[in-house]
Amino acid sequence: EEPFCPTYFTWTYLIAVEVFAKMRPDAIIWETGLGGKYDATNVSDYKSVSIITEIGLDHMEYLGDTKEKIALEKAGIMRRGIPVVIADRSESVTGVLREAADRCASPLLPVPGLGRLQAEVCPKGIDFSYNSRYYSNANFKLGTLAVYQVENATLALTALETVYDSDELSLEAMREGISSMKWPGRMEEIEPGIIFDGAHNVDGIEAMLSSVRGDGCRGKRFLLFSAVTDKQADIMIDMIDRSGLFAEIGLAHIDTSRGITTDDLEILIKGIKNSRVYTDVRTAYRTLAGKRGEDDRLYVCGSLYLIGELKEQV
Repeated sequence: EEPFCPTYFTWTYLIAVEVFAKMRPDAIIWETGLGGKYDATNVSDYKSVSIITEIGLDHMEYLGDTKEKIALEKAGIMRRGIPVVIADRSESVTGVLREAADRCASPLLPVPGLGRLQAEVCPKGIDFSYNSRYYSNANFKLGTLAVYQVENATLALTALETVYDSDELSLEAMREGISSMKWPGRMEEIEPGIIFDGAHNVDGIEAMLSSVRGDGCRGKRFLLFSAVTDKQADIMIDMIDRSGLFAEIGLAHIDTSRGITTDDLEILIKGIKNSRVYTDVRTAYRTLAGKRGEDDRLYVCGSLYLIGELKEQV
C-alpha cells in the first residue's frame, strides 16, 4: 500500500494551523480548497459560523455533475448547532442545503440572490443597501465594478452579525470593512480601461458579463480569453460571443501544461466573427491593449492562470 502523501493545499493548511496557534488571532477564516466534505480545512471543529457562497459547476470530476450534488459536498462544512449563511439563488440548491442544515440542527440564514438585492453601479464602485440585523436598512459602498460582489458582501455582513453582538460591531466598522475590500483578479482595473477578471467557469463568466453590461463603457470593448482543459471553454466562449459586448475577441495558449493548445483554441473560435488566436499571451495582450481608444476597454478573463501569467509581465 502506497504511503499517504499530503497535497500542497493540505501542507499549507497545516502550516496555517501552526502559525495561528502561535499568533492566537481574534478570528480565523478558513476557506475550503475543494468542496467541503473531504477538504483538509474540515478537520477543524472550532466554528462560530459556516458560509456557503453561490454554488457553481466547477471541479465536477470530484464534486458531482449537478449543482445539487456539489451543494451536498459543500454542506460537509456544517457543524451541529452552528449557524449557516448561504446564497439563496436556486430553490433546488437551497433545498439540499436546508435538509443538510436540518440534519445538523443548524440555523440556516439564506441571503437573497443578486437579482433581489438593491444595488447601483457608480463610476468607481457600487452602492447597495443591506437589511442589517442591528441597524435596519443600511447603505454600503463597494470599491469595485464587480456586481456579483454585492452578494458576497451581503454574505459577509450576515456572517459578521451572526458571530458578533451589536455592542461589538459598529455600523462604521462594517462600512469601512466593505469599502476597503480588494480582491485581486476579480474585475480588477489594472490600469485605466484594462480589467482583469478570474472568471473560469460558466457561472463566473455569467457574473462577469453581468458586470460588463453595467460598466458604462462609451467606446468599444476588447476581450482576451483563455482557459485550461478541464473547464467548459466551449460554453464559456459561446456565452461571450452571444453577449455581443465585445468588438474583438483574442485568445492565446496559457504557459502551463493544463492550458488549451493553440490548435484547440482555433477550433474553439471557428465561426466566431472578429476573433483571433495569437501566438502567446504577451503578444495578445499588447496587441489588444494597443487597439484601445480613449473610451475603449480591454477585459481579460477565462482562467486564473491567465491572470497570473499577465500579472508577472504587466
